[in-house]
Amino acid sequence: MKKILSLFCFLAFITILNAQTQRLVLVEEFTQASCGPCASQNPGFDALLQANPTKVCVIKYHTVWPGVDPMNAQNQSQVATRVTYYGVDGVPMGMYDGKIDSSFANYPGSPGNFTQAIIDNAYAVPSPFTITVNHNLSSDLDSVFATVTVTAAEAVSVGNLKLHVVLVEDPITFSVEPGTNGETTFYNVMREMFPSDQGTAITNTWTSGQSQVFNFAEALPSYIYNLSKLSVVAFIQDNNNKNVKQAAKTAPIPVNVDATVTAVNNLPPFPQCDATPFTASCTFKNFGTTALTSCTLNFQVDNGTIQQVNWTGNLASGATATYNLLPVVPAPGSHTFTVYITNPNGIADYAPANGKKQFSYIILSVFVQVPLVEGFEGATFPPAGWTIVNPDGSYTWSHVTTTGSQGSSSACYILDYLNPTGSLDDLYAKPLDLSTTGYLSYSLTFDVAHAQYATAYTDRLQVQASSNCGSTWSTVYDKVDPALATAPIDTNSYVPSTAAEWRTETVNLSAFVGQSQVLVRFHSISGYSNNLFIDNINITGSTLGIPVVNNNSRISVYPNPSTGLLNIVNAENSGIKVYNILGEEVASVNCAGQSESINLSAFANGTYTIRIVNDNNVFVQKVVLNR
Repeated sequence: MKKILSLFCFLAFITILNAQTQRLVLVEEFTQASCGPCASQNPGFDALLQANPTKVCVIKYHTVWPGVDPMNAQNQSQVATRVTYYGVDGVPMGMYDGKIDSSFANYPGSPGNFTQAIIDNAYAVPSPFTITVNHNLSSDLDSVFATVTVTAAEAVSVGNLKLHVVLVEDPITFSVEPGTNGETTFYNVMREMFPSDQGTAITNTWTSGQSQVFNFAEALPSYIYNLSKLSVVAFIQDNNNKNVKQAAKTAPIPVNVDATVTAVNNLPPFPQCDATPFTASCTFKNFGTTALTSCTLNFQVDNGTIQQVNWTGNLASGATATYNLLPVVPAPGSHTFTVYITNPNGIADYAPANGKKQFSYIILSVFVQVPLVEGFEGATFPPAGWTIVNPDGSYTWSHVTTTGSQGSSSACYILDYLNPTGSLDDLYAKPLDLSTTGYLSYSLTFDVAHAQYATAYTDRLQVQASSNCGSTWSTVYDKVDPALATAPIDTNSYVPSTAAEWRTETVNLSAFVGQSQVLVRFHSISGYSNNLFIDNINITGSTLGIPVVNNNSRISVYPNPSTGLLNIVNAENSGIKVYNILGEEVASVNCAGQSESINLSAFANGTYTIRIVNDNNVFVQKVVLNR
């Protein structure tokens, strides 16, 4: 933090002075990027607030529930303090001057019920204080300085006054929704409270005209998205009754040079089943007021060496550019790809982390043979070779102890008690090689425990498998509440307490015999019901003690794809069986001669497995039925 400002600092100095007894209404909202009702009410609420810039100043606190929200993750503790202070138990929740309006038709504090009349009535109430507030940024943009002057407009004697000073970013805009409710633009987001979320105690007894000056010098948080969108809100609140006496707000200060990464392109898609090199590209935006003519693009894979690419050009204020980074040869496993900008126009960046973006990619190029046994007893989760995919960034597969199906063992679970409806979460097993000579069939067994929250809420669990690296998936197990449940309805956060609450499931994977690259995933679809546990996952093969002939055998099955009639040649003295994608036998015939035909026209379109067995060999081939 820099303690001395240059007299020649180019940053503006902003001052707002309220009329002596005129109130500026403080509007506070508790919201969340994964809250559906927030998304439906915020547009109208924000439009109303933006129509009253001289009457209100606004602070929005992003809470930890109901799902993912990066703005909450960046400052959870201070938001939690305000949540506790007001007793907020659900979002969205709005209030003005510390009051929650209990007369609202839907529920107290509903932002959708705010009206112009409410703002006008609150604005008309005189304030006993005036507040003058100004702020500026240090010349190297690593610190914020604020000065607040409080003046009594009349004699005041009250109970327990606190001055709160809040750094606000307005707006924060994402190119892709950061949560699950569709919102991409968020207004007046609380970023930091100075010097803390407890505020600063001020005197409770004032004479008319008495003033007090408060100075704050604070390091700028590294997670700020856009320095040019920062302002400072100051307000006085009586902790005895939460009444806000007065508020004031500064205007944002333009920043000359500020470049930030907005996207990374061309990362390996998930899943990728080989180690093909890739060259990512970086998209960045000039948030400064002057043209960007140079910068350094930094990128790093996991905790490896930081690599740099120098960019030069002429990027106007508000414009974006995309530039290729250096080639990367990926290794098997899960990886983090980090990109950030330094040296914009040759100036040292005060906090590269404020423009740092992290992305994940996964390479599945090591395929293991059965048996695969996983009881989640290890300390590492997910276990080595296993992968979690959490598209919405909300609650996902987690590790838990003392609740496993074997008594006091470990298990894996999904927190659907809090997971928003429609959340998708995948747990990928180690990639499998099911082409091992001698195995005729494969099966998956696992233990499951689950309770519904209520009959209106239905969770779903599927097991899906793919032999083409996830281009298409076959659902080999599918249960939805109430069939999925193993215990009675539980209106608390469900945890299995006895072995009797677990059920063992068996899944046939025989349709994938002979395939060298098979992915198996547990696919959870949340219905906002209750927690789901799985344990003791086992994938095993069954051998007949005879070798499997590869697909270069003289046996032929055609046409493939087929409209129904399959011809099989060079299969004399063989037993021929047909299996659907669930591993169920749907047809069989014995071939005494050199050739045989099977008619599948009565079956549904899809993929079928033809297994031909004689005294010496087993031949397996997939066929596609497309009538």
